[in-house]
Amino acid sequence: RGHWQRLLLRGRWRQLAAEWRAQDASALRFLAHVTLPLLHPALARWRGGRPIRRRWLIDPALARRAKPLATPEKRPIGVREVQLRLLRAGHLAERIEGWAASGAARGIEYRYPLLDRRLLEFALSLPPDQFRRGRWGRWLFRDGCRTLLPPEVCWNRTKADPARSEPFLDALVNAFPAIRQRFAERAPARARYVAVERLLERLDAVRFRAQPEPGPMMKALQFLDF
Repeated sequence: RGHWQRLLLRGRWRQLAAEWRAQDASALRFLAHVTLPLLHPALARWRGGRPIRRRWLIDPALARRAKPLATPEKRPIGVREVQLRLLRAGHLAERIEGWAASGAARGIEYRYPLLDRRLLEFALSLPPDQFRRGRWGRWLFRDGCRTLLPPEVCWNRTKADPARSEPFLDALVNAFPAIRQRFAERAPARARYVAVERLLERLDAVRFRAQPEPGPMMKALQFLDF
């Protein structure tokens, strides 16, 4: 992240054009991913021409009264700046908790060698070109593992983790009737802070499978003490 903006701002347009063509991506995606975030930090919430709906399960009245978090005046540009921002964001701890819970159910205890301080300092010292080559992100890792891992692992372009996520999604869908029943009997006290109608609309297995958005839904259900 931040690599393409860095190329654009430094006038390395030929390299930028070559790398973007290698993505097989449209001009609209270039506008959304590279150009718009440079114009204003708030526009970074757009992906592929559509906004990321981070507040769609918050009660509208509460959302209007709530004071939003301050939008950063300057969006980090460049690989290293974005890396530092991600390390400070706090999402790593949340993911570690999820991995640990998933592993415990299968008798697996996770370790996190990629969070070793020495390795992080090494990664932060690398030139940006070591992280992306043409259509390949995470280039240094892929290049270093190509003699150690099978090609379908080394050159995999998806982040899907079906062994962990599919049982979780199945359990969530199976809980939909019980959640609906609890709302029908007595809505939780905190429900006044949640857009309940929107939440109930999405407690539909067919709709959820067609357009899964487990993150906001899980945060809402956890807030409601389900």
